[in-house]
Amino acid sequence: MNTKEIRLLAKERLVGNHVLVIVLSFLNSAVIGILTTISDRYAPTIFSMDTFQLIPNPDSNQLIYNLFNFASSVLAVFLGFALLKILIDIARKNKPNLTDCYASAFSDDPIKTFVTSFLVGLFAILWALLFVIPGIIKAYAYGMYLYLLDVKPEMTASETIKESMKLMDGHKMDLFMMDLYYILHIILGAFTFGIYWLWVIPRFQLARVLFFEEVYNKAYPKAPVEVLDQE
Repeated sequence: MNTKEIRLLAKERLVGNHVLVIVLSFLNSAVIGILTTISDRYAPTIFSMDTFQLIPNPDSNQLIYNLFNFASSVLAVFLGFALLKILIDIARKNKPNLTDCYASAFSDDPIKTFVTSFLVGLFAILWALLFVIPGIIKAYAYGMYLYLLDVKPEMTASETIKESMKLMDGHKMDLFMMDLYYILHIILGAFTFGIYWLWVIPRFQLARVLFFEEVYNKAYPKAPVEVLDQE
């Protein structure tokens, strides 16, 4: 299946689920946005609209700032994981159970989920500090880690990262080109005051999951089901 077929399949599979993905994405973003806003309220510096410069924040509180920054980072990981579980169900034409998806995202080995996400982010940043292009390449190599946390929960954090790199070998450019297609549409959506994003972003999210499913199923083909002759 090529990326064009994946994009068409994402559009098809979203029928009946499009609004659900939009609402959940909005709620997840709203929760993170609230925590980020509180964190910014107590940041060491604030942006002055008068001078267009960063100035000391009179309400600064480093402890509160750090706590809410950390909380927003942790929640972003688990809320993103929950949404991915829902998208996997949609990709497989299953009816997603929201309660189970969110509960399992927070309860299924949360330490491993957070540690893996932290390591992926750290490695991507370190590579980007060396050179931008290698950083982008590594980010795509690690791209399947959340998907693998769901389908291969028995793997450790390091095994998950290594497996993502192995599976994405030879597929990074394909994913990049598919991402570029949607990114261009997202840019165009800015001229519609974001209205077009309601259509393109859910398709983008699901297309990525379908891409990972395709890569994973090629690496781990399902054994054919044997049908016994009944006499």
